[in-house]
Amino acid sequence: MYNFLGLVNTVNWALNETPLTDVNFSSATGYYLDAKRAVNASVRKINQIGVEWPFNHTTETLVLTPEQVRYPFPATAKKLMMNSFRLEGDTSQNVTTRWLAPLDYEAYLQAYSDMEYKSDVYKNIPTNVFRTPDLKFGIIPPPDKAYQIQYEFSSIPADLEEWDDVPTIPEIMKHVIHDGAMYYAYFFRGNTEKAVIQEQGFNTGINQMRDIYIHRSEYVRSTQLRK
Repeated sequence: MYNFLGLVNTVNWALNETPLTDVNFSSATGYYLDAKRAVNASVRKINQIGVEWPFNHTTETLVLTPEQVRYPFPATAKKLMMNSFRLEGDTSQNVTTRWLAPLDYEAYLQAYSDMEYKSDVYKNIPTNVFRTPDLKFGIIPPPDKAYQIQYEFSSIPADLEEWDDVPTIPEIMKHVIHDGAMYYAYFFRGNTEKAVIQEQGFNTGINQMRDIYIHRSEYVRSTQLRK
Protein backbone atom coordinates (compact mmCIF):
# COMPACT_ATOMS: atom_id res chain seq x y z
CA MET A 1 0.00 0.00 0.00
CA TYR A 2 1.76 3.13 -1.25
CA ASN A 3 0.62 5.93 1.00
CA PHE A 4 1.63 7.59 4.26
CA LEU A 5 0.24 4.71 6.33
CA GLY A 6 2.03 2.08 4.26
CA LEU A 7 5.36 3.92 4.42
CA VAL A 8 5.10 4.39 8.19
CA ASN A 9 4.28 0.72 8.64
CA THR A 10 7.38 -0.39 6.73
CA VAL A 11 9.35 1.45 9.40
CA ASN A 12 7.23 -0.13 12.14
CA TRP A 13 7.81 -3.64 10.79
CA ALA A 14 11.56 -3.04 10.42
CA LEU A 15 11.73 -1.95 14.07
CA ASN A 16 9.42 -4.72 15.31
CA GLU A 17 6.71 -2.25 16.27
CA THR A 18 2.99 -2.92 15.94
CA PRO A 19 1.70 -1.57 12.62
CA LEU A 20 -0.88 1.19 12.54
CA THR A 21 -4.26 1.15 10.82
CA ASP A 22 -6.29 3.81 9.09
CA VAL A 23 -8.41 3.97 12.27
CA ASN A 24 -5.68 4.74 14.80
CA PHE A 25 -3.19 6.48 12.49
CA SER A 26 -4.12 10.08 13.32
CA SER A 27 -4.32 9.48 17.08
CA ALA A 28 -1.09 7.48 17.45
CA THR A 29 1.43 9.02 19.86
CA GLY A 30 4.85 8.28 21.33
CA TYR A 31 7.19 6.35 19.05
CA TYR A 32 4.71 6.54 16.17
CA LEU A 33 5.11 10.30 15.93
CA ASP A 34 8.81 9.73 15.30
CA ALA A 35 7.99 7.14 12.63
CA LYS A 36 5.78 9.69 10.86
CA ARG A 37 8.48 12.33 11.23
CA ALA A 38 11.03 9.92 9.78
CA VAL A 39 8.95 9.25 6.66
CA ASN A 40 8.27 12.94 6.10
CA ALA A 41 11.93 13.81 6.66
CA SER A 42 12.93 11.27 4.02
CA VAL A 43 10.38 12.50 1.48
CA ARG A 44 11.33 16.11 2.20
CA LYS A 45 15.05 15.40 1.74
CA ILE A 46 14.41 13.81 -1.66
CA ASN A 47 12.16 16.66 -2.81
CA GLN A 48 14.54 19.38 -1.61
CA ILE A 49 17.83 17.76 -2.61
CA GLY A 50 18.61 20.56 -5.07
CA VAL A 51 17.31 19.13 -8.33
CA GLU A 52 14.07 19.69 -10.21
CA TRP A 53 12.43 16.26 -10.24
CA PRO A 54 10.09 15.75 -13.21
CA PHE A 55 7.47 14.24 -10.89
CA ASN A 56 7.25 17.62 -9.13
CA HIS A 57 6.80 19.51 -12.39
CA THR A 58 3.60 21.56 -12.33
CA THR A 59 1.64 23.55 -14.91
CA GLU A 60 -0.28 26.54 -13.62
CA THR A 61 -3.10 28.44 -15.32
CA LEU A 62 -3.77 32.06 -14.45
CA VAL A 63 -6.30 34.62 -15.67
CA LEU A 64 -4.61 38.01 -15.88
CA THR A 65 -6.18 41.11 -14.39
CA PRO A 66 -6.48 43.97 -16.91
CA GLU A 67 -3.76 46.61 -16.37
CA GLN A 68 -2.07 44.55 -13.60
CA VAL A 69 1.60 43.81 -14.27
CA ARG A 70 2.91 41.82 -11.26
CA TYR A 71 1.71 38.50 -9.86
CA PRO A 72 2.99 36.37 -6.95
CA PHE A 73 4.74 33.04 -7.39
CA PRO A 74 2.69 30.00 -6.34
CA ALA A 75 3.33 29.21 -2.67
CA THR A 76 4.77 25.77 -3.51
CA ALA A 77 7.06 26.97 -6.30
CA LYS A 78 10.71 25.98 -6.01
CA LYS A 79 11.87 27.13 -9.44
CA LEU A 80 9.89 29.00 -12.07
CA MET A 81 10.51 28.06 -15.72
CA MET A 82 10.66 31.55 -17.20
CA ASN A 83 10.75 30.25 -20.78
CA SER A 84 7.48 28.33 -20.29
CA PHE A 85 5.08 31.30 -20.16
CA ARG A 86 2.51 31.35 -22.93
CA LEU A 87 -0.61 33.30 -23.67
CA GLU A 88 -3.54 31.00 -24.45
CA GLY A 89 -5.39 31.62 -27.69
CA ASP A 90 -8.97 32.82 -27.43
CA THR A 91 -11.06 33.74 -30.46
CA SER A 92 -13.43 35.81 -28.33
CA GLN A 93 -10.46 38.01 -27.38
CA ASN A 94 -9.04 37.97 -30.90
CA VAL A 95 -5.73 36.52 -29.68
CA THR A 96 -3.72 33.47 -30.75
CA THR A 97 -1.53 31.28 -28.57
CA ARG A 98 1.94 32.79 -28.24
CA TRP A 99 5.06 32.41 -26.10
CA LEU A 100 6.01 35.29 -23.80
CA ALA A 101 9.66 36.18 -24.20
CA PRO A 102 11.61 36.35 -20.90
CA LEU A 103 13.37 39.56 -19.87
CA ASP A 104 15.85 39.98 -17.04
CA TYR A 105 14.80 42.47 -14.38
CA GLU A 106 17.44 45.06 -15.31
CA ALA A 107 16.28 45.09 -18.92
CA TYR A 108 12.72 45.59 -17.73
CA LEU A 109 13.70 48.54 -15.52
CA GLN A 110 15.70 50.21 -18.26
CA ALA A 111 13.27 49.84 -21.13
CA TYR A 112 9.78 48.99 -19.91
CA SER A 113 9.14 50.22 -16.36
CA ASP A 114 7.03 53.13 -17.61
CA MET A 115 4.49 50.60 -18.81
CA GLU A 116 3.77 49.51 -15.26
CA TYR A 117 3.19 53.01 -13.94
CA LYS A 118 1.13 54.10 -16.95
CA SER A 119 -0.71 50.83 -17.47
CA ASP A 120 -3.86 52.54 -18.71
CA VAL A 121 -1.84 54.09 -21.54
CA TYR A 122 0.37 51.13 -22.50
CA LYS A 123 -2.09 48.27 -21.98
CA ASN A 124 -2.07 45.78 -24.85
CA ILE A 125 -1.60 42.10 -25.64
CA PRO A 126 1.32 40.89 -23.45
CA THR A 127 4.54 39.90 -25.18
CA ASN A 128 7.11 39.55 -22.36
CA VAL A 129 7.57 38.19 -18.86
CA PHE A 130 10.13 39.11 -16.20
CA ARG A 131 10.99 37.97 -12.69
CA THR A 132 11.20 40.42 -9.80
CA PRO A 133 13.53 40.24 -6.78
CA ASP A 134 10.56 39.81 -4.40
CA LEU A 135 9.36 36.44 -5.76
CA LYS A 136 6.88 37.77 -8.26
CA PHE A 137 6.70 37.78 -12.02
CA GLY A 138 5.59 40.58 -14.29
CA ILE A 139 3.73 40.62 -17.61
CA ILE A 140 4.23 43.42 -20.14
CA PRO A 141 2.68 45.25 -21.80
CA PRO A 142 0.03 45.44 -19.08
CA PRO A 143 -2.86 43.28 -20.29
CA ASP A 144 -5.78 45.13 -21.80
CA LYS A 145 -8.08 42.13 -21.28
CA ALA A 146 -8.43 39.17 -18.91
CA TYR A 147 -6.15 36.91 -20.93
CA GLN A 148 -5.35 33.41 -19.73
CA ILE A 149 -1.72 32.33 -19.43
CA GLN A 150 -0.01 29.07 -18.57
CA TYR A 151 3.43 28.53 -17.10
CA GLU A 152 5.42 25.75 -15.48
CA PHE A 153 7.41 25.40 -12.29
CA SER A 154 9.11 22.89 -10.07
CA SER A 155 7.23 22.57 -6.80
CA ILE A 156 8.00 21.52 -3.23
CA PRO A 157 5.14 19.28 -2.07
CA ALA A 158 3.67 19.71 1.39
CA ASP A 159 4.40 17.16 4.12
CA LEU A 160 2.22 14.05 4.31
CA GLU A 161 -0.48 14.32 6.99
CA GLU A 162 -3.43 11.99 6.44
CA TRP A 163 -3.02 8.21 6.38
CA ASP A 164 -3.98 8.02 2.70
CA ASP A 165 -1.74 10.87 1.49
CA VAL A 166 0.47 9.72 -1.39
CA PRO A 167 3.93 11.19 -2.14
CA THR A 168 4.64 12.65 -5.57
CA ILE A 169 7.72 10.40 -5.70
CA PRO A 170 6.92 7.41 -7.96
CA GLU A 171 6.00 4.19 -6.15
CA ILE A 172 8.85 2.34 -7.82
CA MET A 173 11.18 4.46 -5.65
CA LYS A 174 9.47 3.69 -2.35
CA HIS A 175 12.56 1.72 -1.24
CA VAL A 176 14.53 4.98 -1.32
CA ILE A 177 11.94 6.65 0.90
CA HIS A 178 12.16 3.63 3.23
CA ASP A 179 15.96 3.81 3.44
CA GLY A 180 15.73 7.47 4.31
CA ALA A 181 12.97 6.91 6.84
CA MET A 182 15.05 4.20 8.54
CA TYR A 183 18.03 6.55 8.68
CA TYR A 184 15.96 9.20 10.43
CA ALA A 185 14.23 6.65 12.68
CA TYR A 186 17.58 5.34 13.93
CA PHE A 187 18.87 8.90 14.21
CA PHE A 188 15.89 9.90 16.35
CA ARG A 189 16.57 6.86 18.57
CA GLY A 190 20.22 7.81 18.99
CA ASN A 191 21.46 4.68 17.19
CA THR A 192 24.28 6.35 15.28
CA GLU A 193 25.87 3.14 13.98
CA LYS A 194 22.72 1.90 12.21
CA ALA A 195 21.83 5.43 11.12
CA VAL A 196 25.15 5.75 9.26
CA ILE A 197 24.56 2.46 7.42
CA GLN A 198 21.05 3.49 6.39
CA GLU A 199 22.26 6.91 5.30
CA GLN A 200 24.70 5.33 2.87
CA GLY A 201 21.89 3.32 1.26
CA PHE A 202 19.68 6.41 1.20
CA ASN A 203 22.30 8.50 -0.60
CA THR A 204 22.92 5.69 -3.09
CA GLY A 205 19.20 5.54 -3.83
CA ILE A 206 18.99 9.30 -4.40
CA ASN A 207 21.92 9.10 -6.83
CA GLN A 208 20.14 6.32 -8.71
CA MET A 209 17.05 8.50 -8.89
CA ARG A 210 19.18 11.27 -10.40
CA ASP A 211 20.40 8.87 -13.09
CA ILE A 212 16.86 7.75 -13.91
CA TYR A 213 14.87 10.97 -13.64
CA ILE A 214 17.34 13.83 -14.15
CA HIS A 215 20.07 12.68 -16.54
CA ARG A 216 17.64 10.75 -18.74
CA SER A 217 15.15 13.62 -18.63
CA GLU A 218 17.83 16.11 -19.70
CA TYR A 219 18.67 13.90 -22.67
CA VAL A 220 15.02 13.68 -23.71
CA ARG A 221 14.52 17.44 -23.40
CA SER A 222 17.63 18.10 -25.47
CA THR A 223 16.18 16.12 -28.39
CA GLN A 224 12.72 17.67 -28.38
CA LEU A 225 11.72 20.34 -30.88
CA ARG A 226 9.31 23.08 -29.88
CA LYS A 227 6.73 23.70 -32.55
